[in-house]
Amino acid sequence: MLRFSRQQRWSLFVCLLAVGAVKTRGAAAQDAAETPDAVIERWDQRWTVRDDGSREYYELKHVRLNHDRAYGDFADPRITYIKGVDAVEVLVARVKRPDGTYVETPDYSKNEVAAFGAAGWPAFADVRQLVLTMSGIEPGCVVELAYKITSPSGARKGLCIDVPVADRYPIRQRGIDFRVPHDTFVHSRLLPAAAGESGSSLEYQQDADRKKEFVYALRDLPGVIDEPQSVPRTHLTGRVCASTWKSPDEWLADLLGRIESAADRNDLVSALAGEWTKDRADAGDKLRAIQEKLAATFNFVDFNAAWRPEKPRSASAVLDCNYGLPEEASAALLAMARAAGVAARPAVLVSDDVWQNGTPQDGFSAAHVVLIGPVDEPQMWHPRNGRLTCAEWGGHALLSQEQGKLHRLELKRWTSADASVCDVRGRISVNASGDWSGRLSLRASGLFCSDESLRTADQQRGRVEALVRRVLPDAKITSHSVTRLTPDEFAANADVASSRAVETIEGIRRLLLAQDGPASADVGMPLGRGVRRTPVRLKGAFGERVELTIEWPAEWKTIARPIALPAASGAWGRVEQTLTEVTHGVTLSRHVRVDSRDVPANDFTALRAAINELRTEAARCVAWKAE
Repeated sequence: MLRFSRQQRWSLFVCLLAVGAVKTRGAAAQDAAETPDAVIERWDQRWTVRDDGSREYYELKHVRLNHDRAYGDFADPRITYIKGVDAVEVLVARVKRPDGTYVETPDYSKNEVAAFGAAGWPAFADVRQLVLTMSGIEPGCVVELAYKITSPSGARKGLCIDVPVADRYPIRQRGIDFRVPHDTFVHSRLLPAAAGESGSSLEYQQDADRKKEFVYALRDLPGVIDEPQSVPRTHLTGRVCASTWKSPDEWLADLLGRIESAADRNDLVSALAGEWTKDRADAGDKLRAIQEKLAATFNFVDFNAAWRPEKPRSASAVLDCNYGLPEEASAALLAMARAAGVAARPAVLVSDDVWQNGTPQDGFSAAHVVLIGPVDEPQMWHPRNGRLTCAEWGGHALLSQEQGKLHRLELKRWTSADASVCDVRGRISVNASGDWSGRLSLRASGLFCSDESLRTADQQRGRVEALVRRVLPDAKITSHSVTRLTPDEFAANADVASSRAVETIEGIRRLLLAQDGPASADVGMPLGRGVRRTPVRLKGAFGERVELTIEWPAEWKTIARPIALPAASGAWGRVEQTLTEVTHGVTLSRHVRVDSRDVPANDFTALRAAINELRTEAARCVAWKAE
């Protein structure tokens, strides 16, 4: 029979407790993974346009809350409406407790507040929200909400719908339908992604009581979690779009017509335009001067397009109160540009991710801009962000009216890694005192080159410094020369030197290269989390190359140098780092190539691992011991 001392018995007991705790936590974690924080048992949305032009929106949502993490999403629902125009009727607002009893939401828990984005601006004070604070919330309960909003005839022009079919939480039953008079033109679309593996989907159109009705019914839609830099959720789950606009031409003519009508001219508009452009002669310089003043002083207001007034306020009124919506700010910029003698015209940018040609609507607009210059190569000016370039707006299309017809100009999408390259090459020499100097050649093209941010000598020097310090963080630029500058490419040579001697710790000298490469400033990646479930959306396909030769005194003994990393490759691209010995030195060659803007989750795991290896100190450190 085994005998244990008291201390051994106590140690064994503690170990058994620890094992039990680990198993309990593991089981709890597994249960948590299998049970979502919330499940939407039923979610219906219905739009109805009556024969007299009035309309009704109805929504019903039943949500089972399994964990308090989801309370913030459903315990205080908000209903947005236009006060004085819309009539809101709450049909059901209650909580079904786990024991089957119901807790009704009392009247004092129904409070009217200003809507997000519109709060604090008098012109939009009618945009309100009814906040319902549900009672009886606890794990296992079901929040039940049903309401309708009725709008009179003429309150809104046309019917425009763009709603996702899924949510971050699983949905058991999903219904989307809309009804319009029989003689009303309407086009709708359920994007293919909605069917996917959602169990079942149904789409049909029927005529009844001189009504056109479109019904979309889906079941068992999985939840799609929110992850950094993910592709839009609607790409993964689908969406329903509908519009009563007969064509994109008709919609665009109406939108730009509203902006044109708002671009009025009075004494205030003329005075501001004259004062802000008095020292400018060129059209682009005038527009820049107006935009910079507007961006510095104007208050830009933005909220959901469905809540905005149909008719934007005039530019003179907007400038007088000094705040406005995107359309109003664009009209103000347009009005002042014309007052300054600039031949400008309005336009709109739309994203490839959002735009649907058959269902155009105001909510598809990504930015309202003012154009000058030729039709095929115009300058795009945004009231807040200045001149826009393809480097920042790749994957968008510019819609304008030219000679009464819609003109679509596709902006570059940066789908080729060869078109967007960030390249740093050169040589540095470390002297006996630990200081170093050398010369680098730099090249940035495609999405890494924005001619708008390289207009001045100071901006060009700043770009050189930024690229150099993404390789040598302690570098200072002693001189530089720009060798090429076009809208798509920037190249320069730079003489560099250390801002301080290399780090010395207990007799060991160490030179550490930058953790993040020169491309990372423009193309960010979510490198922190190892588990990924959704594809990653990057700014574009790109290439990064660093070739740096480091030389040091012959009497120094090398005790560490950057490690070589075998090539990691796949459908996503390639990452590798090699080292070549030179006399009293080493040449480091690093190459990163990503061939797609969207990287699948499994592929990103390999890409992330390779990039993170490059970021380790072992991959970027040279250390010596002076003899």
